[in-house]
Amino acid sequence: MKRRTFLHNLALSPAAIAAGSTAARSNEAPIRNTTPFADAKTVVEPAREVPVIEEPDVLVVGGGPAGVAAALAAARAGAETLLIERYNHLGGLWTGGLVLPLLSTHALDSNGKFQQVIFGVGDEMARRLRSLDMAIHTVNPVVDPEAAKYIFDAMTKEAGVKTLYHCWASNVIVKNNWIQSVILETKSGRAAINPKMVVDCT
Repeated sequence: MKRRTFLHNLALSPAAIAAGSTAARSNEAPIRNTTPFADAKTVVEPAREVPVIEEPDVLVVGGGPAGVAAALAAARAGAETLLIERYNHLGGLWTGGLVLPLLSTHALDSNGKFQQVIFGVGDEMARRLRSLDMAIHTVNPVVDPEAAKYIFDAMTKEAGVKTLYHCWASNVIVKNNWIQSVILETKSGRAAINPKMVVDCT
């Protein structure tokens, strides 16, 4: 499935789901094939039951910086939160891709002096990395990627976020213009999540 198709179907708004998903129009129809093999011959897979492994309040898809922040915010607000990530660590390209600067944390004020403009969860991550001496403390700090992975893990565990690694969100089931299930491809086989809310951070 192309990322664009997935984004259409994992939108939070029921209106966006209705507009972007052929599944919404036909209640449970499969998503239209938009892969490079769209014109190839097809086979019909036998129907099978997919085990529902979790039913969280909030499912966050993608464990990059945005996904970690979304999961932390949901869990700290009291929601039972599940975070799924395709790789074996959190942080996305920031950690696994070695894109290490924390950019745009400061900006020039009217006097030409740098002032911090980014706070919240991102600032908390930066402060914790500095406390471990794992960030070069400049205006836009550069961090140690392995330390950042550790900090993400620690913060999500402290907040009560449950994390599943090596999971791909491959499809959704939509009923009444709302996502009922998210289908996962995992190293243990196919599984399903029935969340009350989905946040797409892929």
